[in-house]
Amino acid sequence: MWGFEPDAEFKVVPYSSEWDDFNPGATLTIDANGTEDFNRFHCKPAGQDVWVVVTIGDQTYTSNRFRWPG
Repeated sequence: MWGFEPDAEFKVVPYSSEWDDFNPGATLTIDANGTEDFNRFHCKPAGQDVWVVVTIGDQTYTSNRFRWPG
């Protein structure tokens, strides 16, 4: 993630097209440069669409969907 306010706390929750509420997500902190790189949600949803929803303050962002290879 990049382009966010430095040191901001955010919540990121992963989703998949076939698994309901499979992971509650995590609350993390953007670094001093306004970026954060993490490998947090390990799963193998072969053939499913996956995406994350990020909430920072009162703003919510939804990532692109990616078809997990399988």
